[in-house]
Amino acid sequence: MILDQSAIVRLAIHEAGHAIVGRQFGWSICCIHLEPGLDYRRTSFLKPEKQREQDHIVKVALAGTVAEELFNGGAEGKWEDDEETARAAIKRIWPDDPSAWKKQLPQLKVQVGNLLNEAAVIAVKDAFITSGRLFVRGDHVERVIDEATNR
Repeated sequence: MILDQSAIVRLAIHEAGHAIVGRQFGWSICCIHLEPGLDYRRTSFLKPEKQREQDHIVKVALAGTVAEELFNGGAEGKWEDDEETARAAIKRIWPDDPSAWKKQLPQLKVQVGNLLNEAAVIAVKDAFITSGRLFVRGDHVERVIDEATNR
């Protein structure tokens, strides 16, 4: 499957959301892949999941879809992996509340939106467009995010 320019932009915005929010929590970015195929469209972090705060996991998981909603006119595609990661973390945070997902989701999305920086989303997206590649190394993504957010 070959990605057209609009799909690359959408996926870059989505993955930028994950990278930016993860960076806000101090997670080191390994890389971002946009290659077509199962399990290849992802932002990879270096910090082991078991060492991450559950609320951070929820927010990073939701950040891709929220970035699309805010900066691309709505989320497209199916993001079951992101949703499942967020749901599992919510269950660990509120284990005795089976309706926590529905109750917490709107507030969590607002919190994630507040963490996203439009200039950083655009800068990460542009890093993909200008590179002409579907893979960007984490150190480059971190530098792009830091420059866009004046870190």
